[in-house]
Amino acid sequence: ENLNRALKKEPNHEAASFLLGMIYAQEDSWSEAKETWLETNQISPYNPFYHYNLGLAYYILKDYNNAISSLNKSLEYKTNYNEAKLILAKTYLELNQVDKAKTELTSILEQDPKHMQASHLMGRVVYLLDKDPKKSLTYLKNPRALGWREKKVYARCYFEMRKWREAENLLRPIAYSPFADEYDQSFYLNLLLNLGFDERANDFFHFIQKQSQNESKIAEAYRMLLSSREGKDLLYHYFKLRY
Repeated sequence: ENLNRALKKEPNHEAASFLLGMIYAQEDSWSEAKETWLETNQISPYNPFYHYNLGLAYYILKDYNNAISSLNKSLEYKTNYNEAKLILAKTYLELNQVDKAKTELTSILEQDPKHMQASHLMGRVVYLLDKDPKKSLTYLKNPRALGWREKKVYARCYFEMRKWREAENLLRPIAYSPFADEYDQSFYLNLLLNLGFDERANDFFHFIQKQSQNESKIAEAYRMLLSSREGKDLLYHYFKLRY
């Protein structure tokens, strides 16, 4: 409320505008954050960090074309901005433009071979393009840090290499989640049976029978929650550094 009052008195106050957008983002009000950061970018149009946060907001809101535009604008003013390249790669993956995602990830890993998030995404890209599970697994750095889409891919890689236990560990949280589809569930059942976990397979079968067959509203709400949590971690807190 104080920031809004301040902006009414001084509409071009860059710090107030940016911080207001950060507060909206932390409250999961990504539409309001986006609208606020659009104004911030008008006040300070050459700041790569502002364009990055705006692009991230567009990505969370699934406005992928505008996300690409904002992230490219960020990279125009900060060429080696790996965080922007990472979200750009994720955006291209959402649009199934896998080759473009690979280009961005390759650029990140050339600068920073230990970049964990880029490495994990690259493993997913390699599997999508080459169907090479062994090569994909070379990009896996920390299973605990995987996003849910990457967990599904790496579980498949382990499965194809007959490493049932590793595949089961990765797929378990997906299989029990509200947005697991029939493929995830049948795949997980197959893993349990391959491991000889007949009782667990039976329990899981009864579990999925009791569910409401993946009600779309629950699944979408859960996906949004995960995306929002990830987005908050990836926000650039430029305010703390500058002010």
